[in-house]
Amino acid sequence: MDNLVEETGFSNLGLKAELLVSLKKAGFKEPSPIQKEVIPLILEGCDVIGQAQTGTGKTAAFGLPALHSVQQTGEVEVLVITPTRELTSQVTEELYKLGSTMRIKVASVYGGSSIQKQIEAIKKGASVVVATPGRLLDLLQSGRAPSLTKPSLVIIDEADEMLDMGFLEDLQAIFEYLPEKRQTLLFSATMPAPIQALANKILNHPILVKAASSQTSNADIAQCYCVISEIERDEAVIRLFEAQTMDKAILFCKTKKEVDRLWQVLSKRGHAASALHGDLEQSQRETVTQNFRSGNCRILVATDVAARGLNIVDVSHVINFHIPFDPDNYVHRIGRTGRAGRKGTSLTLVTPRELGKLFRFQQKAGGELERVYIPSKQDIRKAQVQRVIKQVVEQTPAYEISAVLPTLDMDPATLAGKLLGWILDQNPIHGPETIGVLENDSLVQKSSKSFSRDERPGRRDRGNAGGGRRFARQRNDGPSGKFGRSAAGKFDRSSGKFDRAGGETFDRPAKSFDRPAGSFDRPAKTFDRPGKSFDRPAGSFERSAKTFDRPGKSFDRPAGSFERSAKTFDRPGKSFDRPAGSFERSAKTFDRPGKSFDRPAGSFERSAKPSDRSATATFDRPAFKKAKKKY
Repeated sequence: MDNLVEETGFSNLGLKAELLVSLKKAGFKEPSPIQKEVIPLILEGCDVIGQAQTGTGKTAAFGLPALHSVQQTGEVEVLVITPTRELTSQVTEELYKLGSTMRIKVASVYGGSSIQKQIEAIKKGASVVVATPGRLLDLLQSGRAPSLTKPSLVIIDEADEMLDMGFLEDLQAIFEYLPEKRQTLLFSATMPAPIQALANKILNHPILVKAASSQTSNADIAQCYCVISEIERDEAVIRLFEAQTMDKAILFCKTKKEVDRLWQVLSKRGHAASALHGDLEQSQRETVTQNFRSGNCRILVATDVAARGLNIVDVSHVINFHIPFDPDNYVHRIGRTGRAGRKGTSLTLVTPRELGKLFRFQQKAGGELERVYIPSKQDIRKAQVQRVIKQVVEQTPAYEISAVLPTLDMDPATLAGKLLGWILDQNPIHGPETIGVLENDSLVQKSSKSFSRDERPGRRDRGNAGGGRRFARQRNDGPSGKFGRSAAGKFDRSSGKFDRAGGETFDRPAKSFDRPAGSFDRPAKTFDRPGKSFDRPAGSFERSAKTFDRPGKSFDRPAGSFERSAKTFDRPGKSFDRPAGSFERSAKTFDRPGKSFDRPAGSFERSAKPSDRSATATFDRPAFKKAKKKY
C-alpha cells in the first residue's frame, strides 16, 4: 500500500487507502492544481467555491473528498447537481468508478428516463445522488424520495452553465428543501454576478479557490483559425474532414437545425458522423454519446448545451462552425479537447469581419492564435496517394495476378498507375480548388490589426460625425480625397433650413473585376410554403472565368435650398415638434439610354400639423396633383 501511495502522489491529501487503489486503477498519478488546493479544504469541512476551466479535473476534485466522507448509512449523504443529462451520466460513472473499491452506491436522477426506477435506486441505499435541477425539484416537491432532503454535502457543478440554461430559480427552490446544517461546494468555469450572489446566499463563509491561469489551463490546446467567406463554410468543413488528419472531432453549431443539416451533409459525403442536440430522446442521446466515445463515429455535430460536460479524453479536434456568441462559450468549447494531459486542437471558421471578435475571445481563453489554411484539392490528392500507397505496401499480394499479367498489353508500372487512378476515382474531391480568403486580402489585414479603444480609426472624431457609424466620415475640403466634396454650406436648426452654396461632383474611377472559374455543388433541398412544397434537386455548376470592366463616371448635383414646415408628432407618452420650412427643387434632366425625362422645377409648402399616433390611429393622405412627364 505504501508503494501505491508513493506512485499516485495523492498520499499527502489524506484520502482513504481504498480511494488510492481506485485512483491507480483509473490511471491517476499526480493531482491537478485544483485538486491539490480543494481536496484538503473539503476534508476539513469548509464551504468552497472552485473556479477552474473545463478539463482541469474538477469532478475528481469534489468527488474524492465526497466519497471519503461517505458513511454508507443507507440514506443520501452526498447530492451533486449538474446542468445536463450527459454531464449527470458522466459524473455518475466517474464517481462509481472511484468508489468501486468502497462499494459505494451512486444513483443518477434526470429527465427523459423512468422516474420510478430512479426512486427505487435511491431507496435501495444510494449514498451519492447526481441529479439535474428539474427532475430533482420534482422529487423534492412531490416528497417521493424523502432521503433527498438529508444530504450533509451538496455540490453544484458547472454553475455558470446552469445560469445560462435558466436553472437559477430552480436552484434557489431546491435549497429550501435541504438542511441548513450542511457543507456546500460550488464549481464553475466562470463567476458571473448572479452566480456570485447565489454563492453568497447558500454558502457559509466560502473559501474561493482559483485554478492556474487560463494560459496554463490551455497549454495543451493549439488554438487555430481559418479565414473564409460566408458561403464557403460547408465546403471548408468537408475539406477539413477529407484531409483525414483528425482522429475524433466535435463540430459545434449554434442551432439544432444547423446540427441536423450538417450531419446530413457529412453523412452523404461518406463521413461517420452523428448529431447531438436537445430535441433527441434521452435514449438517442446516450446512444450517440456512446458511439462517439467508443469510436464507432468519428465526428460529433453538436450544440453548446448538448455537448456541455462531455468528458471524452481522446477528442483530437474541436471545430467551431460559427464563432460562439460569447467568450465563455468559446472557453467551454475548446475545453472539450486537450484533456487528461493529451494534446488537442481547436479550429474556428471566421469571416474577415469576425476576426476582431475572435481575438477578444482568445484574450480571455489565453494561449496564442495561429492562422491555418484549408487544404486545396491538390493537397488532398497528394495525401490520398500517400495513404493508398501505404495501404498497398501493407497489403498481402494476390498471386493470381501473375496469370493475368501476360494477357495484358502493358507493363507493370502502367498497370500500377491505372489501378491507383481507379482507386482515387472512387473517392472524388468535391468543391473548388481552393477555399478561404487570401492573407493579403484587405479586409483580413484590416481586421487583424489590434487597436485599443481610443486607437480605433475614427474613434476620436465620432462625436463630430455621428456616433451611430462605426468609423467617422472624414470631410475633405479639397480634391485630395477619393470623393471631392465641397465643404461650403450651413444648416439653421431653428428654421430647419440648409443652404448649400455650391454643387458637388463625385468622380468614380474606372475599375476591373476578375472572377475566377470554379465548380459549385448544390445539395438537394425542399422548400415548404403554406399549401405548397418545392423540391430542388442536387446539381453541379461550372463557372468560367470572366472579367467585368466598370467605366469611370461623373455625377453632378446642383445647388439648392430646402425649407421644412413645422410639425408636431405625438406618440403615447411623448411629443415631438418639427419647425416649418420650405423646399425648393431645381429642374433636372435624367438621361437613360434611348430615353430622356424632364422634371419641372417646383416649390412645396407644408404647413404645421399635429399628428397623433396611437394603436388605433387612422392616417388620411390628401389628394395631390402630379406633374405630367414629358418623354
